[in-house]
Amino acid sequence: MEEILGDSKAAAIRTINDYIRTQSMPCIDIEYLAATVGIANWYDRKYYDVAKYPFSPKYLPLFCDYVVRMFAALYGKNKKCLVLDLDNTLWGGVVGDDGYEHIEIGNGTPKGEAFLRLQQTILDLKQRGVILAVCSKNNHQVALLPFKKRPEMLLTEDDISIFISNWHDKATNIKGIAETLSIGLDSIVFLDDNPAEREIVRQKLPTVSVIELPDDPSQYADILLMGGWFDICSFTNEDSNKTHQYKENEQRINASKEHVTIDSYLKSLSMTLQIDTISDKTFQRTVQLINKTNQFNMTAQRYSEAQISELMRDDRYTIIVASLHDKFGSNGIISVVICKHEGKTLIIENWVMSCRVLKRGVEYALINEITRLANTMNIENITGYFKATSRNDLVSTFYNDMGFIMSSAEITADRNIQEWVSIPAQIGSLKHFININSSIK
Repeated sequence: MEEILGDSKAAAIRTINDYIRTQSMPCIDIEYLAATVGIANWYDRKYYDVAKYPFSPKYLPLFCDYVVRMFAALYGKNKKCLVLDLDNTLWGGVVGDDGYEHIEIGNGTPKGEAFLRLQQTILDLKQRGVILAVCSKNNHQVALLPFKKRPEMLLTEDDISIFISNWHDKATNIKGIAETLSIGLDSIVFLDDNPAEREIVRQKLPTVSVIELPDDPSQYADILLMGGWFDICSFTNEDSNKTHQYKENEQRINASKEHVTIDSYLKSLSMTLQIDTISDKTFQRTVQLINKTNQFNMTAQRYSEAQISELMRDDRYTIIVASLHDKFGSNGIISVVICKHEGKTLIIENWVMSCRVLKRGVEYALINEITRLANTMNIENITGYFKATSRNDLVSTFYNDMGFIMSSAEITADRNIQEWVSIPAQIGSLKHFININSSIK
């Protein structure tokens, strides 16, 4: 009743919340937290009167956990891939022993409904951009039968980017999944009902996040979400298309095996790189890519939406956004380069690129474009920075490989920054097999 009164406090709060949602700013959903424990339990009038506590102190750990999860998502610490076991994880029973007709899935039994709820939760994660993979000890054709023969299954074979079912140890298979997807093992979450399999993966792959599951499958869905592994603060078109993009990437990998040389393979892809400056349309994906990329990230500097908006208004900055398309489909926006024009110097403040397009020559094409841009601005020097982290060793020699010369290195306990310099005449003619379509003049 209070909310429908225009001048009530509840109505004012609702109006403010609705406005905040339109501003694309991260916010903590207190209403959701309160609902998880019950509104009557969440508030404690005594503590509000004494110390203006907005909720009962006993829920402070819950609140802090939620805040930390939000900041982790904001700074790209969330996970990218959920690796799934099958038997007694996605359905009840063992398909190889019980037969696909007799596994428990769907409405009608408590266990069947619990597994159905888990599949719906997993499907929801896939819709927000989480990559799904299967890692099961099974005969491959048998493992596929529930997906093909049981209409109660919510997950389909098309929802799975990589489907591995064999008799190898799961740690080896998970490493293969990470390599195929070109993601770090620390980007993977593993869901398996078998405690022995979980322990083996923990020991062999300590950077993989392994979810501890109870015996009761009715708790699986809640526990999967409880860890906040896949929390997000923004959502883009690329997120909704992740599964399709990774399936296309698998086609590229298979195609590469048909060529004797890497050059002939790259030529066969018929790649086109669209190069633009950042716009309102590409803003969300640009911020997301900067904050989620760890391997090809020259300085590991994170930028908030407000900071990127400020750079867009600063005439000294050019934020280059690159999208890649080939004969298999579109990879979407795959690279962002933040450049600053300072006198006769063009500074590459940061450069990130999606791991999905590594070793296709995109970095060479972009160096050539940056050089062309520098020439139009009468730039004498191009400066790039590299800051080593535990996750970007992939690009530790990047500027050296591109023809830059190290001018200085500051290595202390809390800083490890290298400055690399080149003149446009020394770079800018690097070999690649990509057609360039640039709107930057």
